[in-house]
Amino acid sequence: MRSLMYQRILVFCLLLFPALLFAQGRVINLAERDAVMNPKLLPGPEVFHFEVKEMNIDTLSQISEPVVVSFNFVSVSNKPVAVSRVETCCGCEVSFFEKGIINPGAHSNIEIIFNPSGHVGKFVRDIWVYSSLSNDYPVVKLRLKAFVNLSEIPK
Repeated sequence: MRSLMYQRILVFCLLLFPALLFAQGRVINLAERDAVMNPKLLPGPEVFHFEVKEMNIDTLSQISEPVVVSFNFVSVSNKPVAVSRVETCCGCEVSFFEKGIINPGAHSNIEIIFNPSGHVGKFVRDIWVYSSLSNDYPVVKLRLKAFVNLSEIPK
C-alpha cells in the first residue's frame, strides 16, 4: 500500500516538474530584451523638436522632495499630431503631458516627476515619447540623470 502511494507521488512529481519548469516562459535573448528596453525610433523626419533631450538634476538625497523636470518641445510635423503616451522605466517617475492635438509650430511640454525615495547612487532613466503617428515606435527618447545620496530617514 505504502509503495503504491510513493509510486503515485513519484509519477505526479515527474509529470508536474516539466510543467512547472516550462510555465516560467521562455528565456529571451539579449537582442529581444534590448528591443523592449530600447525600442527603435519611428523612422522619418523629426515630429517633435525638444530644446533639451537629456536633463541632469544633479545630487539629491533619499529624503528629498520629488523633483519636477520639464522637457519643452515644438511640433515640427507638417500635420497635427498628439502625444499618445510617455513611457518611463521606473515607478519612481511619473509623466504628465498635454492630451490632444498639437498643431504644427505649437509648443508644449512633458513634465516628469522624479521621487528619489528608495534610490541610492547614480540614476539614469530613459523616457520614451509616443505620438499618434505610431503605437509601436516612439518618436523621441528623453533621458533623466541624477545622483541620490544615502540619507538617514528622520525618526
